[in-house]
Amino acid sequence: MFNSIVEEKSKRSHSVISWREDNARAESHWYAIHTCSRREKQVARLCGECEITHFLPLYQRKPKRYSADACHLLPLFPGYVLVRVIRGECRRVLQIPGVVRFVSFKGKPAEIPDEEIGAVRFVVERALTVQPHSYFKAGQLVEIQQGALRGTRGKVLRMNKRFRVVLSIDALGRSIVAEVDEEDLEVESPARLQSVAA
Repeated sequence: MFNSIVEEKSKRSHSVISWREDNARAESHWYAIHTCSRREKQVARLCGECEITHFLPLYQRKPKRYSADACHLLPLFPGYVLVRVIRGECRRVLQIPGVVRFVSFKGKPAEIPDEEIGAVRFVVERALTVQPHSYFKAGQLVEIQQGALRGTRGKVLRMNKRFRVVLSIDALGRSIVAEVDEEDLEVESPARLQSVAA
């Protein structure tokens, strides 16, 4: 458990993340903030300076074939930074240069479930093969039974001899895709889905 401000930009995790533990943590929630174009890393840095818990997942884009360009770390969700705050801190977040607005639903900042954030963190912190994916709603829901993503649920696509599991953040309308082996997957049963929803 982190007892102080921790900010990390790791080659392994490909993420910019800062965690804060305090008495208000239990009342806080994850939200997505929309940023100005190509200002995600700057906003994440300023959030850290303001001691605001934030998460900016990054992925490594390989250069095109025969290109001499180096690999670049780019945001998995272009134009967005994830923050964990209590409602009373929203105004302070909006005052950060580069922040445009909170992603909202019916006029209120849309809360993002911890499970969705946790799935994305799990992928980027273990440097799995990951890249942005168009938001995906249709498809079969599965739970990964083995490997680094064991216990993670997502929607599945098939590609060649491997599966690509799509992990979605509904409030953001964005998804990422991670590659897993077929034997690591198990289809979610209707009973299990009902128990999760309850």
